[in-house]
Amino acid sequence: MKFLLIMTLCPMFFFSQKKDTIENNLLSLHYNANNDLFRVVVEKTGKDFTGWGKFKSHDGMEYRYYENNKLVYLDFRDFNDKIIKRVLYCNNYRNCLEELEFYDYNIKMVKRRYFICVDVDNEGEIVENKCGKYSEYYRNSKLKVSGQYQNNKEIGRWIYYDTNGKISQEINRSK
Repeated sequence: MKFLLIMTLCPMFFFSQKKDTIENNLLSLHYNANNDLFRVVVEKTGKDFTGWGKFKSHDGMEYRYYENNKLVYLDFRDFNDKIIKRVLYCNNYRNCLEELEFYDYNIKMVKRRYFICVDVDNEGEIVENKCGKYSEYYRNSKLKVSGQYQNNKEIGRWIYYDTNGKISQEINRSK
């Protein structure tokens, strides 16, 4: 009888859970209708998470770091658990991500730094476009390229530098 009761109630429990909640051992992430994270809860206590912690995806490729009930940044890792890209949420624009790519998995050696604007198109699909400032660096940390993006298009003044940091080329791209 107990087995029959469990088999009947378990599906009801799982399907009644919110689709917008991700659970991982200690943390439960809650999103609102706009897909904004609004609450991080400690599973054992049911209280708001107020410290520093991480959520590891099931495939181990994505780590999300939280502090005081807010998502701080995401790290994307390769199969050897090395960081290949870090994504931060922009402070000044709600639907903006700052992306950093690294040389040799070293977070102190930035290869590229750019911004992604996230929007929803007429069909309800999420659209990501490069926007704002773009920077690319040599392994010696000297600037290689700087410019601006708008809707995935290079706009304005783009400056290219040699390995010593001297300007080698300037191109003005029309809007």
